[in-house]
Amino acid sequence: MTPTSEYLAKAIGAAIGGGGAHQYEATSTSQYGKDIEQWGIVVIPGTFYWSSKSLRTGRIQSFDPQTLSLHDGEESISLTLDRIPRSFPEAVMLAFPLSLPIWGRDHDEYHPVSVEQQENDVLLMLRHQTEKALFGSYTFDGESGRAKRLVTPTQVLQQEVKLSSTSNGAGVSFGFVAGSDTSIQDGL
Repeated sequence: MTPTSEYLAKAIGAAIGGGGAHQYEATSTSQYGKDIEQWGIVVIPGTFYWSSKSLRTGRIQSFDPQTLSLHDGEESISLTLDRIPRSFPEAVMLAFPLSLPIWGRDHDEYHPVSVEQQENDVLLMLRHQTEKALFGSYTFDGESGRAKRLVTPTQVLQQEVKLSSTSNGAGVSFGFVAGSDTSIQDGL
């Protein structure tokens, strides 16, 4: 393995981790053409707990990994293990990097081709699987492993972390998103 391919492999491994089990709150933004959507999210990537609230419509979605249920308002959908995290909505895709179609798997549109360090960020350059002239990028924080941005010719996903998890292990309340006063740690 060449030094460059070894560095790329290490960067892919760090990116797939998505920040591990560290809980955080963020604003998530997606853009397709002129259509922009934003959500407030709370996630614990390593456990698949998440909740999101559309900042435009107030629509609330969440996932309970204990019951494998995706909740969308009053509706609940059971997911099978093979659909997690690929069935997660755009609001939380960057929190769960394996939900993104960028790793070169059979169903993915893109694959990583090179890596660059930019201050504290790591940038993976992506190439489309079939249209080789199309490129994109995936940026993540080199220290925490949390995704920051995915850019392709048709889409931009961005996540801005608002609050890091606390060192004492206290959970961030899902109350601002899901209307509950209980902390996510209470369910673990």
